Amino acid sequence: MTLVRGVVACALAVAASSAFGQVFGVELVQNGGAEAGAASPDGSQPVPAIPGWTFTGVNVVAYGTPGGMFPTAASPGPVARGAQFFSGGNDNDFANASQSIDVSAGAGDIDDGLVTFSMSGWLGGTGTQNDVAQLAAVFNDGAGQSIGTTTLVGPFAFERGGVTGMQLREATGPLPPGTRAITLVVSMVRTEGVYNNGFADNVSLTLTTTGVPCEPDFNQDGNVDQDDLACLAQVVAGDPSCSDADPDFNGDGNVDQDDISSLAQVVAGAPCP
Repeated sequence: MTLVRGVVACALAVAASSAFGQVFGVELVQNGGAEAGAASPDGSQPVPAIPGWTFTGVNVVAYGTPGGMFPTAASPGPVARGAQFFSGGNDNDFANASQSIDVSAGAGDIDDGLVTFSMSGWLGGTGTQNDVAQLAAVFNDGAGQSIGTTTLVGPFAFERGGVTGMQLREATGPLPPGTRAITLVVSMVRTEGVYNNGFADNVSLTLTTTGVPCEPDFNQDGNVDQDDLACLAQVVAGDPSCSDADPDFNGDGNVDQDDISSLAQVVAGAPCP
């Protein structure tokens, strides 16, 4: 029993010190509403940083910034819009901002074809100008190679009725098996004028899985606790008398210490592997 307790203690220590990577059912975009960080004082002066994003040309502007070309709090757009949004910036034919999202924690379900992505963003422009914003998701494999792309194109002037503002664009589909990271790109294209009036706000990306949840109550006593870890450790050590549950808890084809560590993480609050 000393060996079992030692294994359990080690597994709990691993669980306590690990950062659990949850990729299903949570918002994956950092600062998708441009609320983190300061806005440009006049819409033209560029901001030095946009938290969460690597960018070229893209600016952050406050709703209602004077100048007659920016959306206000009353313009068509998201209801929960916050105070700021992304714009194409001054004197930029093309502007873009990107971030890479690691989804490798969901590799098992992704490779089994059980994962669906949902991407959305409010995209728009100014009056009768056809400057336009786009949102793209590039699905990358473990080597960083693209294995699929989905793109949302914002409304042109005729789609907005010549009104300054934004409209919702969204897409849902199966996440390509083999995906390990998603590169999200917001871009704005200028077609006329000096200022790039492509606008974006509330950029979002979520993943859902149809995978069957794991069962952390390994000893089947109605509680999820250290007794489940002790039971699994006992089974791994060669004595299956405490449970008839599948000891390959992490589903990697092996029954070993990794299964105990995986169960310890779930007992400590992590999602199922």
